[in-house]
Amino acid sequence: MPLAKVASPTFLATSRLLGKAYLTKGNLAHATAEFQVAASLFKVSEREGALAYAYAKSGKTVEARELLATFLRESKSSYVTWYGISFFYVGLGDKDEAFACLEKAYAQHDSRLRDVKQEPMLESLHSDPRFPRLVQRVGL
Repeated sequence: MPLAKVASPTFLATSRLLGKAYLTKGNLAHATAEFQVAASLFKVSEREGALAYAYAKSGKTVEARELLATFLRESKSSYVTWYGISFFYVGLGDKDEAFACLEKAYAQHDSRLRDVKQEPMLESLHSDPRFPRLVQRVGL
């Protein structure tokens, strides 16, 4: 059953947050749909990465890889958040690249790292020995 939207469907945070809620509940179909809306409203690494994550977790790895390639190609001339790009790699099961992205985010003093422990898309990294070291360095 879809969760009720409490804000305008074009409010930038609505679809992203609903997508995360669906992801946490294990409903990849609804999460993917919400992340598609979020990415269409505002193309940034966290939104595109969330969509790629949902694609990959749904078995649509070709779509996830295509989205990653497109995003990286189009973002060469603009600032990207490596925190968000880590979502692409986590979804695709590439923990080494995900941690490389998180290290770049740390080097950039990315404020989004404050959410690293609670981010559902990063949950599979928690058991990796690099994760507690990162959390400690971030100061959480």
